[in-house]
Formats: sequence, C-alpha cells, structure tokens
Amino acid sequence: MPGQKMNLRELSPAELHAKVDGIKEDLRKKRFQNMIGQLASSADILKVRRDAARCLTIIRETEIREAKKAKP
Repeated sequence: MPGQKMNLRELSPAELHAKVDGIKEDLRKKRFQNMIGQLASSADILKVRRDAARCLTIIRETEIREAKKAKP
C-alpha cells in the first residue's frame, strides 16, 4: 500500500475526485453482486470503501494545507 498512497498524493484534486467517483461506482457494483450472490469475497467491499476513504482523506489534507497557506 505505501506505493499506492504516494501515487495518490501525486494526483491533483480533480483527478482524485474523478477517482472517488469511479470507486463509488465500483462499490455500488460490488454491493449489487453481493446481494445476488455473485461476489466471491465480501471483503472486497471493505477494500473498495477504504480506497475511497484514502482518496477523500488526501483531498481534505490538500484543502487544509491550502487554507493554511491562504491565511496571513
């Protein structure tokens, strides 16, 4: 995971928002697969949720960092 985190931190906020949208769509599909019994492992849902949380955390960190820069 460390390599993935560094890769995410290199993305722009717009790219991260697009990635979150894709992750949410993937989560929706996995939940549906789980409901109809096609999902091999329900742990996949947890992994996808964590990926979304990572992206959202990095977006928020960037917002906070830029807000601190804007303050005199």
